[in-house]
Order: sequence, then C-alpha cells, then structure tokens
Amino acid sequence: MGKYLQKPFEIAPDQIGVSLEVSQRIGQLKDDRRFFVELAERYPGERPNNIARLIPGPVASGSGVLASEGTLEIKAQNRKVIGIEMELYGMYSAARDSGPPRPAAFGLKSVCDFADHLKNDKYQKYAAYTSAQVLAEFVRRYGVQLTR
Repeated sequence: MGKYLQKPFEIAPDQIGVSLEVSQRIGQLKDDRRFFVELAERYPGERPNNIARLIPGPVASGSGVLASEGTLEIKAQNRKVIGIEMELYGMYSAARDSGPPRPAAFGLKSVCDFADHLKNDKYQKYAAYTSAQVLAEFVRRYGVQLTR
C-alpha cells in the first residue's frame, strides 16, 4: 500500500497480525519434528531432499507475481518478513473488517520457489500437499480450542 507522489512511491504498509492464540499453537506444531518427517515420507511423488519446516513470521503481500530478486526490496518494510505472496492480505483484511463473530484468520503456505531466475513449478504439487496437510493437522490438534 502507498501513494505515488511524483516519484518515488511512498509506502504505507497495512500490517495485520495473527492472534496470540493462533501464533502460540503454530509454535507448538512447529516443534513437532516427527510430524514433518512422516509428512515427507507419506508423499507419493517427487519431493525435495530436505524435510519441510514450519517457519512462523510476517509475510508481505502484493498485487504482482514476483520473478526477480530485485523486487524483493519490499522486505525493507519489515526486517522480519519471511515471505512474499499475493493472496493473504485480502483474507486478513476481510477477517479484520468483518462484524461479530469475527473470524480468526491466519495464512499457511509452503514455499515452492524463491522468486528468482530459477523459479519453476517442479515442487508445486508437493508444496500444495504440505500446506494442506499442515493445516489439517493444525485443525485436528487445535481447532476446537480456537472456536471456544
């Protein structure tokens, strides 16, 4: 977010956080190494050699697809940014701006490329699999606690 006043673009980021209840439980799931090893072992297709990890942190959201390392300057808005993507801001703002009962919102996405010249779709199916399985496990473990 921001405004063009002549040049350059003046940023005005709208930062929407995750609730403490959600972030604490994400931290608990993050530490379950056995779950992530078994998750990789259950995948029937081609996957990278490394085992997936859950890395909680802020994500920048923008309106364009990134395919250049130079566009990663968006990270200057928040030194703790761990990723950049296109869809989550809309979901977060809709949840924040909705009336009661206000939904708890959080994003969970697997990384399948690093927005550089090597960007390809080789592990996109594995990334979709890991995202869905981690979300399903999160809901199994903590869903009831978060709806009270």
